[in-house]
Amino acid sequence: MTFNDLLNLYRNSFVPIYADFVALTAIKPEQVLIEESNILSHLVQHLNREISKELQDENLKKAENHLIRATLDLHKMVWAEIKTRLEPFVFNEKRRLAFSVAEADVYKGYSQFLKLAKEARNYEIAHIGNSPVETILKYEAVNTIGYELLNKIDVFKAKRVKKWSYIFSTKEFILGVLASLCAAGVVYVISILF
Repeated sequence: MTFNDLLNLYRNSFVPIYADFVALTAIKPEQVLIEESNILSHLVQHLNREISKELQDENLKKAENHLIRATLDLHKMVWAEIKTRLEPFVFNEKRRLAFSVAEADVYKGYSQFLKLAKEARNYEIAHIGNSPVETILKYEAVNTIGYELLNKIDVFKAKRVKKWSYIFSTKEFILGVLASLCAAGVVYVISILF
């Protein structure tokens, strides 16, 4: 890998997924900050003309390894965050109404999201150290599907569904209490008459 290859990996793979994670969570994960510090340290050594070319190249390789590790970790964290946000809508019949697509499309998209995640993880395990950039691309595909499904949640519709669910559950509670009171009154009247 050349220095320019590393810069391309940084700009085209790391920065977008890091931005996604921060946008989703408003958190900069400590481990990623540590990896960034390690990347910077190795890049500075790569540019250090006082050390041998061999050590410079070795430091570039170490910077690449830290960058790949951080990028993969961010993809997994984004996947987990998307999954956490989707589950309450996918598995709750009332909240599922907030999707702007048919229920069958929700199930299909969520199943695809889980399937691709499993395939990406299996690929990563089978190819550890062999093709990390390909592994990153597989996780990018997973998160693309997740984002597509997440973006199909109509937040305004979700609020209306929540509001109507609350109204109906309150009405059901009140009707239940009234029915109980009426039944108790009937029982009381019958007990007085007999």
